[in-house]
Parts: sequence; C-alpha cells; structure tokens
Amino acid sequence: MQLAYPDAENPTVEDATGSDFFSVTKTLQASCSGLLPDGEKPAAAHKHDAEPGSPLVGIHSVSRKDDLLEVAAKLLAAVVRSSHTFQPKVFLSTACILRNLLVSTDRAWLTMPHKDAEEVKEPGVWTLMMPRPDARLEQDLVAQRLTAPERNAIIFAHRALPASVAAAAAKTAPDSGAEGRNDGASHRAAPEKVAGAPSAPS
Repeated sequence: MQLAYPDAENPTVEDATGSDFFSVTKTLQASCSGLLPDGEKPAAAHKHDAEPGSPLVGIHSVSRKDDLLEVAAKLLAAVVRSSHTFQPKVFLSTACILRNLLVSTDRAWLTMPHKDAEEVKEPGVWTLMMPRPDARLEQDLVAQRLTAPERNAIIFAHRALPASVAAAAAKTAPDSGAEGRNDGASHRAAPEKVAGAPSAPS
C-alpha cells in the first residue's frame, strides 16, 4: 500500500472527507478463491475456483484504491465493538496515525510477537492492533479474492483481445507487388499472424 498523493496538504476536520491526503492505492495478487501459490507450490483447489477455460482462471494482478479515513472508522468500530459515535476529529486523528505508519520506515511492529508487545509499557505498540495469525489467514483470503468489478474487467479485456489482435494484424500486413509479372496487377498479401502478438488467454 502506498499514498496516492504524497504531497497532498493535511486537511482540516471540515475538509477531511474525500481528501487526497488520505487516498491510498495498493497492488496485489488475487484469485477467485483468494488462495495463492506458496512459492513453487500451486494454490490448493477450492470450490470458488473459476471453471476450466475461463479467463478468470489463475492469479491476477489488481490495483485497488482506499481511503484511510474510512479505514480509521472501521478500525475504531472493531476496537470499541459498540455503537459509540465518534467525533469527526477522532476519525481525522486516527487516519493521520495510519498515514504516518504507512510512510514510516520502522516496520518492527509488523513482526513483533503479540506476547512481546503485551509487555511493552510505552504507547504506540501497533502490534496489538494486528490480528493474530489464524484471523490474519481468514482476512488474507478475503483481501486476495477478486471482487465482482475486477472479475468483470478481466472478462471484458479477454473478450476484446481477439478483435484487437486481428486489427493489429490487418494494419501491419505488408504489400507484396507480384515481382517478375508484366500484367501490372498489384497483389496484397493475406494478413499474416503478427510476430509477438499476444494470444488470447486460455
């Protein structure tokens, strides 16, 4: 995950909603089931896998956008676990903390064991905000699962590919005047397959 607009100005509470300051992007690998290969080991079969021959088969690289202000609201709701209504300035402060964590070079809290984090007496022990390994696996599956719009985009791109390849072949096909003939007739060579042209994914 990275900032979409690193140089955006820090907004006021009134201007925080929809501000570029909290806009983030992330690129990740995703599949229909959410399962990914583990090194050279292929992903396990799953009931949500795409049908054989579908363009959705396999792993796809997708880009997503998010808003740290919305992430902050979800985080606070998960921590408090009640219908408490937070003031806008609380959302703003939490989103600023998340933004600082995102740009910070200190990543030690990501790998610190929970049992060690529980012994720390200083503030800012962000490890305690991380889900435990079993819960993280479930959340990873959800995050790595293709969304409906992403599936539609992949299918649309697959359907458009053959037409684009044919158009490229027609434009690049060379002229071949019949050499050695005296009848003056010109002949155009039939379109040939373009070298290096991508083939439709299976």
